[in-house]
Amino acid sequence: LICGCSQQQAPHPGAALESLFHSGKGKAIWVHHYREDSIKAQPELLSLYSDKTEQIAVVDWISGSEKVEQLTGTADSLFILQFEYETANKDSDYADMMYVETREGEHYLKPFTMGPKFHLDSYKQEDGDAILSSVGMDQWYKLDKALYDVFPPAATKPLEQLGKSSYAMVETTNYF
Repeated sequence: LICGCSQQQAPHPGAALESLFHSGKGKAIWVHHYREDSIKAQPELLSLYSDKTEQIAVVDWISGSEKVEQLTGTADSLFILQFEYETANKDSDYADMMYVETREGEHYLKPFTMGPKFHLDSYKQEDGDAILSSVGMDQWYKLDKALYDVFPPAATKPLEQLGKSSYAMVETTNYF
């Protein structure tokens, strides 16, 4: 009897996306943000990445993540990253990931299944706890930098008018 043990790590959450977006099947990346100071339904669209170079930069950023057992710290901002890609029969399909920035300056990501419970008429900080509870506090991926650090400083700017210290991408595909 021969026994062995493999130290193979679980693939990062963007493994499948990486192959789709690097092969040119990625269509867009939609970034939605839960905001307390908005009258719009939540989460609201913050940015849309339709440029292939930007899409690959986002997917590569995810590829550098490290699996951790638990999200630690206090969630400050919640985002949903929705990846639109082309299927074999030329239809669109989507993969969703929750992205969290903590007050301690950490950044986490977790794949999840988007559903009606994640769509709100309005958002308050205490809603964030229920959202994170639905996504689950375990099996997250820690990122080495924030989404707004994926692009050079000229591509991003702080938007103090959002209320908290939130950021938005400023680009030609932005809808506001």
